[in-house]
Amino acid sequence: MYAWFASIRMSVQQPFVDLWHKMVNIGPRWLVGLVILIVAWLLAKLVGKVVQKAIGRTSTEGHVDILVARGASAAIMVLGVMLALTEVGLDFGHVITTLGLVSVGIGFALKDILGNLFAGVLLLVQHPFTIGDQIRVGNQEGFVETVRVRDTQLLTYDGERVFIPNSTVFSSPIINYSSTPSLRKD
Repeated sequence: MYAWFASIRMSVQQPFVDLWHKMVNIGPRWLVGLVILIVAWLLAKLVGKVVQKAIGRTSTEGHVDILVARGASAAIMVLGVMLALTEVGLDFGHVITTLGLVSVGIGFALKDILGNLFAGVLLLVQHPFTIGDQIRVGNQEGFVETVRVRDTQLLTYDGERVFIPNSTVFSSPIINYSSTPSLRKD
């Protein structure tokens, strides 16, 4: 009877002993992963501020400095999370493959939105016109009121507000009447 009780005790006790050994072996790896996350967070904050100051000196148009700084911070945080999870023991091979396939599907589904986003970023960086300029894009003509990441807002001569998607603005010829001091009209 005592042997039967001892075998039951061992079968109940063994999973807890195994769990304890795993925790002792993995515990330091969790601490290293946590340190990696903290360092990545601090580095992301620092890089974000430095990038925003550096780009803010050259371009204040459309808050490009904030956009690029947030992108740099996010990239560092993603890298830090991946390093921390790798240290803990997670294999990213399958995760990256799945994310790649999912991103292709999302890219096709959001093609127009992403096209407007990237065209907006390029317009904010290149700034072929500024707020208040008199421009013509396609058959729309007026004064630029705002340039956002998704669209450009014009105030026409009739007082109408026209929202032109940035992909259209980027792919169409832009005539900027305000960029030259004098114009000749026939």
